[in-house]
Amino acid sequence: MQRMDEARVAADARAAEQEHIRATRRARMEAGLARRYMVDRLFRLAGLSAVVFSALVLAFLLVSMTANGVSGFQRSELRMAVPIRGTMQIDAQRLGQPDPAGGLELAGLPHVIDSAANAAS
Repeated sequence: MQRMDEARVAADARAAEQEHIRATRRARMEAGLARRYMVDRLFRLAGLSAVVFSALVLAFLLVSMTANGVSGFQRSELRMAVPIRGTMQIDAQRLGQPDPAGGLELAGLPHVIDSAANAAS
């Protein structure tokens, strides 16, 4: 009977040792899973932050381009009286033809403008 008790004690000791080994393995595995889940969360956070950053940069560029491009649709005019003295002879019918600027040029408009600019300065 004593032999059976010793065998039972030895079996209980082996079972306890195996349970201790299983508990140690389970603890290591759970620690590894926790670390893996943490790294996964950090990776997802990094991906999300990259997407948000790129969206912010895109929004900044669109606002910047729009702000700079609006000025292209604005028009500014400056009106001032410039006294031009001189004589030009041109036929009124010539101004009604397809090239009225050519008629003004032949009538001496550039010379009158140059002489007015020289007199003003």
